[in-house]
Amino acid sequence: MSNIKLRNVANKTIKTKDSVINVKNKSENAYNSNEVNENAYAVNRLSSFNKSLPFKTLEFTKLGNRIVKEAKSNVIKTKDKIKSLLTEKKIKNTNKKFRTVYNKLQKDKKIAEENIKAIKNARKLAKEATKRTYYSLKATFKISIKILKTIINSLKLLVLALFAFGYVAIIIIIIMCLLASLCSSIYGVFFNGEDVENSGFTISSVVKDINNEVIFKIKEIQSTNVYDEFEIVSNRTEWKDILKLYIAKVYVLDMDVITLNEDKASIIKTIFWDVHNIESEVKNEIVTDVTEDNIEVTSNKSILYIYINSKSLEEMINQYNFNVEQCKIIEELSNEDLDELWLNSIHGVKIGTNSMVQVALQEIGNVGGEKYWSWYGFDSRVEWCAIFVSWVANEVGYIENNTILKFSVVGVGANWFKALGQWKDKDYVPNVGDIIFFDWELDGRLNHVGIVERIEDNKVYTIEGNSNDVCKNNSYNLDSDVIAGYGIVNY
Repeated sequence: MSNIKLRNVANKTIKTKDSVINVKNKSENAYNSNEVNENAYAVNRLSSFNKSLPFKTLEFTKLGNRIVKEAKSNVIKTKDKIKSLLTEKKIKNTNKKFRTVYNKLQKDKKIAEENIKAIKNARKLAKEATKRTYYSLKATFKISIKILKTIINSLKLLVLALFAFGYVAIIIIIIMCLLASLCSSIYGVFFNGEDVENSGFTISSVVKDINNEVIFKIKEIQSTNVYDEFEIVSNRTEWKDILKLYIAKVYVLDMDVITLNEDKASIIKTIFWDVHNIESEVKNEIVTDVTEDNIEVTSNKSILYIYINSKSLEEMINQYNFNVEQCKIIEELSNEDLDELWLNSIHGVKIGTNSMVQVALQEIGNVGGEKYWSWYGFDSRVEWCAIFVSWVANEVGYIENNTILKFSVVGVGANWFKALGQWKDKDYVPNVGDIIFFDWELDGRLNHVGIVERIEDNKVYTIEGNSNDVCKNNSYNLDSDVIAGYGIVNY
């Protein structure tokens, strides 16, 4: 607001409250004095001129009245000016108070910004602190938001109030208490992403051990039978259903689900084999193959069928005679919002590059694929997309440790992933290093395979062998009809 300039009143410059009061008193005295003097003057003048100039009596009377009226008018103007000045001074005082409030608000704003910065720093420290219990803090906060959404909403006003008063430490304590409560609940299983308390056991490591048992049984069946080809027919129960049964069993016994030890791992294995059994048979069948010249050739072959059978979740609930509380636990863990977290916990999926992708990238540009199909054991060229994936997996030791099957037929590789519960349909959003399978004719017969390099802008970028007889990069929309599904590699 600009400064208010004061004009001179009655030839006096008004600067202070005292000056205003003095002017007021002088104005009132002037009014009284003028009224008396002017009246006396008028009377004297009228008396002196009355005799000599009787005809001017009326004129002087009017003069006296006018002088009195002007004097009164000056006093009124002076009083109004005084009131105006006092009002202006009040405005100044008000402006001063406004500025005081404004400055306080600016100070509070600065404090709030410092609090926000402190919270961000505290959150960063909290992320680092929780990294040991879960390999991906991003997933940790995601589960916190999803599961505790109702709780957080109910505490929203409290947190805002605490924030307003700068109680950053209290807010951090509340958040950490919520996370601690979460870890001790049935959702603690999602925080078992790494070796907790040096127990040597994690969800993903136990899953891998059990899958190795499945692979051993399959190989044992293969070694005791004579056959030309084999096919795995899998009706596997998903791993998340196995773990739901496990949590329902141990949680009601007051056992935490965030840590694993040998006894708990044994419980998971027992549940798995209660759910599954493996059978096999050999059938002699007439098989039709298509040559490179697109000629159909029929032959008699012995086909070894390996069946992986399973019971449903409902059947197991009845078999274990679960009570109402245990059924409620399974229901809560069946929320679709938890699917990504199950994936992280079970398969140890991590976003980022891996050694398979790094090796595959070095092979881009290879033509003909002889390097790969000769390694596999073929004397002449064959369709080599699956062989390329096997070759890359072998280069990083994944075939030797049973992480990936050595396969030359696309369908065999897909069935292997299905047998281990590591298959996802096309609506799944893949991660780097997943194996992508294709069905070009959309007839249910898989006929191509590659390695997922990255995912960007709703597209999946791949590294493929035998793409027009060349090892090259390709890309597809995530919802492309030709994508049949993905094999999840338990790296």
